[in-house]
Amino acid sequence: MRRLSELKILQYALFGAASALLLTIPNTTASFYLTNELAVDPTFVATIFVVLVTLELAFRLFSGVIIQNTEMAWGKYRSWIVVLRWIIFAGSILMFIRTTALPYYVRIAIFALAYLALTASITFTQTAHFMLIVKMAGVEIMDRYRLSVRNMQLIAFVPLLSSYVLAPLANGIAMSRPSTQPEMVQNILHSLAFLLGAFVLTRVSRPYDLSAADERTGDAKQRVSEIFRSVFTNRSLLSLLTANLLLYVAIAISGGALTLYFLAVSGDMTLLPIAITASLLSGIAASLAMPYLGIALTKKKAMITGLIIYAVLSVAMILFARESAILFIVLVCLKTAVLFLFQGFQALYLIDSGEYELWKTGNDNRAVAVSLIDFPIKIGLALGALITAKFIDFFGLPLTPEIHSDLAGSFLVFYGAIPAVCTFIAALVMHFGYNISEEDAEKYIKENARRSVPYTQ
Repeated sequence: MRRLSELKILQYALFGAASALLLTIPNTTASFYLTNELAVDPTFVATIFVVLVTLELAFRLFSGVIIQNTEMAWGKYRSWIVVLRWIIFAGSILMFIRTTALPYYVRIAIFALAYLALTASITFTQTAHFMLIVKMAGVEIMDRYRLSVRNMQLIAFVPLLSSYVLAPLANGIAMSRPSTQPEMVQNILHSLAFLLGAFVLTRVSRPYDLSAADERTGDAKQRVSEIFRSVFTNRSLLSLLTANLLLYVAIAISGGALTLYFLAVSGDMTLLPIAITASLLSGIAASLAMPYLGIALTKKKAMITGLIIYAVLSVAMILFARESAILFIVLVCLKTAVLFLFQGFQALYLIDSGEYELWKTGNDNRAVAVSLIDFPIKIGLALGALITAKFIDFFGLPLTPEIHSDLAGSFLVFYGAIPAVCTFIAALVMHFGYNISEEDAEKYIKENARRSVPYTQ
């Protein structure tokens, strides 16, 4: 049975896409802005980001606990978006404001505070956004799928929107003001889109997210130690986090080595933009079809199947990609596409783990489980980037586009074998460690809803 209209589903998903769009410029140009616009020493920039990312992860670690134990007037989860949207908007704008006339350390301090205002607040709104799936869908399993999948589908279009629509628009606006950087204009456009997405979400979710005084699910407040103990003794949750960490190590190596393939193996750098564009388009196309195959398989089987196929495609690169750059691009596109078999369910895996804990113990730690969604991603990407850098140093890969047959074999083994091993192990971890079947999840959801007040069939 479906309760939510397609319009409400899209309104919910718009916020996810707007949040992803908002982070596009900070994620891609922040370090460049520090070094080139604010004249910060490059070595100091690395230190700044180590500190900032560490603080961001600390906020994420406790965001779920804070959300779970906090009561506000505009709804359990909706309130965080109502309040923090303005802080996020301000942080996004202040990050790229011109402060070159100010003292050196003042410029750095303004940037750092703006960065934390943006990223720390996003950790709360992201968790709140995913938890609104529970509020809006209730016990309707298909509506939970629809909300989560549509969110992922709109996010898949974000790179296309940013690069081919908003970037040209920003360039056109900047041309009329010679002293204005196009990236700053584009960041403002992204920030305004975020405010629109937040406004729409707070409107559409209002009837579903009641004030804390109107409902009760599990214990109202819990000690932090109890919350973390329950989370880190949840076998399914830990298995999911481990599998995702291994997956994102593989993704980081695959993405980081894309350019290196055309340097060390193909020697034809003109094919690199074709590979990037083809991968982007294959991801968009896959996002429209693959999730429905994943739903048919069920969430657990979809992730295991996707991970195994990713491993097989990685091995195929070792065997076949050396002689054909076109075949390499095809395999890259297939690896991108297969991820959409299960990536649209990431929030649901975490919510189901939290539903199990609530059903088992009576303690509602769903927000805590959901807040951990970025941990394996960030750690996995960092580890993958580190492994790639060590590989470059060890083999002394060239930085000029020419064929090096003596390195090609080693490169392809690295590029294919490590992602294959990581994703195959991840599939095993999910198979043996993630114990929540589709039937179990539905049972936990309905029983937890029955215990809560009020309960809506």
